[in-house]
Amino acid sequence: MNNQKLLRIFGGLIILVLAFVLTKSIFFNNAPLSIEAEPTGPQVIAQNPIEGQRLTLEPSIQFTFDRDMDTAATEKAFSLLSDGEPVSGQLTWIDARTFSFFP
Repeated sequence: MNNQKLLRIFGGLIILVLAFVLTKSIFFNNAPLSIEAEPTGPQVIAQNPIEGQRLTLEPSIQFTFDRDMDTAATEKAFSLLSDGEPVSGQLTWIDARTFSFFP
């Protein structure tokens, strides 16, 4: 056999092996498919008054979240600013998802 014929046989074998490996990995992969979703933070699903609505003389602002909240962490993270200055007030929890702020 000459070298050219050996190279053709060897090249054909390599192509067959690669085709087998690719076919096996595509069609016979028994590994379970897992999709991991990035966790999202809580979302405000309602607020009263709505944005742009004028407040009454005795205003309160109410926020409702899409899940139960860590009340201590939420209170620590909440702030309301007026002209860049913090507004003092009282924060009251109605339930685990809803709080009202009374300036």
